[in-house]
Amino acid sequence: MKPRRENGGRAAFLLLLVPFLLLLPGADVAGQDPGEEPGLQLTSPVRQQLRLLTEAWRGWTRAYYQSEKDAAANAAEQLRSIAARLGMSSLPDLSNAASAFAVLAAREDDFERARWVLDSARQLDPDRPEIEFAASTVQRLEGNYFGAVLSNLKGYAALLRLPLERSVWLHNVTFCLFYVLLASGAFFVALQMATKGGALFYDLARFVSPPLALATADLLTIAALLWPVLLPSGMLWLALYWSILLWGYGSLSERLIFVVLWLSLGVAPLLLSYQQRAIQLDLAPPIRAVDHLGAGRLYGSLFSDLGVLRSMMPQSAAVRELTADLHRRFGQWEHARSMYTALLERDRLQGRDAAAADNNLGVYHHRRKEFGTAVNYFRAATEEDPSLAEAFFNLAQAYSQLYKFSDSNLAMARAKEIDRARVNAWERAEVPIEEIAVGVDGSQRRVGQLRAELRATWQGTEAPVTAVDLWRRYLSLSVVAGVVLLALTLHLVRSQMGYRSSLLESRALLPPAADRWLRALVPGLESARQERGGMTLLAILVPATLGMALLTRGLGYRTPLAYDSGLWLSTALSLAGLAVLFLFRLGRELRS
Repeated sequence: MKPRRENGGRAAFLLLLVPFLLLLPGADVAGQDPGEEPGLQLTSPVRQQLRLLTEAWRGWTRAYYQSEKDAAANAAEQLRSIAARLGMSSLPDLSNAASAFAVLAAREDDFERARWVLDSARQLDPDRPEIEFAASTVQRLEGNYFGAVLSNLKGYAALLRLPLERSVWLHNVTFCLFYVLLASGAFFVALQMATKGGALFYDLARFVSPPLALATADLLTIAALLWPVLLPSGMLWLALYWSILLWGYGSLSERLIFVVLWLSLGVAPLLLSYQQRAIQLDLAPPIRAVDHLGAGRLYGSLFSDLGVLRSMMPQSAAVRELTADLHRRFGQWEHARSMYTALLERDRLQGRDAAAADNNLGVYHHRRKEFGTAVNYFRAATEEDPSLAEAFFNLAQAYSQLYKFSDSNLAMARAKEIDRARVNAWERAEVPIEEIAVGVDGSQRRVGQLRAELRATWQGTEAPVTAVDLWRRYLSLSVVAGVVLLALTLHLVRSQMGYRSSLLESRALLPPAADRWLRALVPGLESARQERGGMTLLAILVPATLGMALLTRGLGYRTPLAYDSGLWLSTALSLAGLAVLFLFRLGRELRS
């Protein structure tokens, strides 16, 4: 994960523009032809709320520069209130901007202001990991290192609760672990050469020495062992070449480890290609829009993401439902109703689940106090999806308004049976009777469909896959098959000539004290001398995993965070882990 390193003041200044990003696209979409489908037409009340959002943010920044804590808190509360009127619960971009301001204040040694600015960030979106990462930076600048570590860990915990960020982070972890395996494999080959290289050198020199002078044979042997370094990515080819030559000298466990490493190397390009496609899907505007809308987050590129959606998949039912859900959240019920009605007819014709559209049309009629019609829609939603708690809860409310209390109680009992915690929260909500019915984001239920459509759209823009493309795609696996075949062939040929025993090479050639330090410093050396392949690789993997944080800057994919506190904590933990491991190994050697 590559940390953001921009100057705090510049980042804060740029994030001041976020509210304008919310307004400008809104003006564009509002100018559409009213009959256009499935456009997002913003009504005057919605545009007015967006303008109020901009003014409230200006008030917050004024309070920041004037160090007015109470005014900033009031402005943050006003921002949340406006978001709630738009059907949203949080403002992640503005929360990230406040976090950037907190770091800026800390760098100016104004730690008291940094703390209440972080409070404002939590008001705007309490779930953002950037808040904890910014708090970690503030506490580290203040000298509170324990608090910095705790906040950093809280930041990663918050990151893992966000689906998109968690997906990218887990892909990075997978990528780094795979990289650790390959790097450990290269070191494993180096250890095999250190313990068995003498036997290999002797056998190669013996093959050419009878017709040639001894010195000439040695020079040719050295050249035969080192020529792959002249190739592009020479060290990689050298490790692969040595592994082929050394395969016959190893024990059964070492040969199995070589095969595992070859297979890992062959799978690596395919894994990277899969990861790239998966992350492109995760971070694509359609998936991002669905994720943010489902969580009730009003973010800066919402309207542009919807524009990308409509241009890429204008006939997609998932796109239309996402647009309808946004209309409903913004309170533009007439636009939402017409789109839900069209979706309902289309889904029923195609035999798809239409529970969300039925429920939301029931909410529309419930708000208009047409409770009988609302009951019909809610009942249809419960029949199509018996696990939809919202539909049963709404059915209970509509029955209650029709004085059918027995039916209301049964529906409410079923809703609580499905999800008691959420139903209790809906019951505690202080809203007018006609607004108590709960909507469903049907677009959340179509994420799989949206992914499939997006993947098909991308594939449709690509050139047809030819036999040459397939050969290139699976070339790495073909190379692995060739490597295994070559290693077996060399082994059979050399078996006829006789291998030189490697027992002499396994003995230590250094004084005992020096060799003890060597065994402590070089992981896996003693196991390699004993020809225990699994233990050798395991001994290498542990320090390689600990040391990966020191080398991972620039590796993997950028996690979509506005701010993180860098690699200082993982670097410190890695160095501490390596130190403990070295002391443990040294102590074991001294005791033995």
